[in-house]
Amino acid sequence: MLSSPKESEPIPPFSLILRIHSPCFAVFLPLASNSSAFSGRRSAIFSSASFLCSAESEESAFAFNNKITSVSGPGITDIGDAAFIGCKNLTSANFFEVKHIGVAAFQDCTSLTEFSIPDTVEEMGSGIFNGCTAIEYLRLPFIGENKDSLKTIQWLFGLVDGTAISSLKTVDFVGSTLCERMFENCPNLERFTHFYIALTSINIPNSVTKIEDSAFYNCTKLTAAIGNANVGKLAFARTGITTAYIYNGYVGEQAFADSPLTTVVITYASSIGANAFKTNGTLATVSVTSSTPPELATDAFYGHKSSLVITVPYGTAQTYKSASGWSSYSQYIVERLPYLNTPTLSISAEGLATWYSANAS
Repeated sequence: MLSSPKESEPIPPFSLILRIHSPCFAVFLPLASNSSAFSGRRSAIFSSASFLCSAESEESAFAFNNKITSVSGPGITDIGDAAFIGCKNLTSANFFEVKHIGVAAFQDCTSLTEFSIPDTVEEMGSGIFNGCTAIEYLRLPFIGENKDSLKTIQWLFGLVDGTAISSLKTVDFVGSTLCERMFENCPNLERFTHFYIALTSINIPNSVTKIEDSAFYNCTKLTAAIGNANVGKLAFARTGITTAYIYNGYVGEQAFADSPLTTVVITYASSIGANAFKTNGTLATVSVTSSTPPELATDAFYGHKSSLVITVPYGTAQTYKSASGWSSYSQYIVERLPYLNTPTLSISAEGLATWYSANAS
């Protein structure tokens, strides 16, 4: 039971560690216990501006507290199991130095819309966001018990792999590997990025070296992908992606299959697998900048538009037309204008084709 000290009693020295922002409600933690605030240590609660209340707190330190609307905690290193479970009015939480987040730490925080997990995190428990049906934004250094144990996004939500997570719209990921099926069935995911770029697109950061099989399978609202990594089988299949930029690595079988692709830009790729860019008659433009043709499966562009144009560097058209895989598309290959060193979307493929038709010798 919380009790108020007499007005004459001195207030002990506290180090401000966590403030819970809501009218007349804040949480301070004593200097001696600032490293494990939410796993059973003493806390001090200011319930008004005029008096101090204190209490012992076990696991589930702030469970089912509907006064809390947002939290931020510089100095906090440990968030215990079920620390904020059932805080239904909590809308945002930010911790800058936390190393451990316990099992079901934010379970059933049904108003929580965003959460940023800092790079300092070393361990996470399962089901952290179980029942958090409003989460739209997550920042993640990894998904799993630790950086070496990769899981799918459903693990954080306490769900079986493949279960749809309808609320999630934006993910900022700073880890090195996207594991198999990591973001499968996130039907409203619009942005996956490391830097803040336009909505409804994916920018894979340099830290990511591989995108595993089916990583974004069936994320139907994703409309653009920018990749500097190896792309696994079905990684972006059945998404809403219309434009794919490939800067490095290989592109696996059916990597973008059955997505409404219209444009593919390839700076460099070691190989492109079967049906990698398979479409239902939507693919109109493929631009390649490498003078050496990447290894290409003969049906990589299966289902392309009859007016498909594949632009390649100036002086390399014949090389591409005779290369394995590319020879299947020789009638669609044209050289880029000499003064265009890289593909540009400001000049349409149809415009280039018309120019070449009129000027080819």
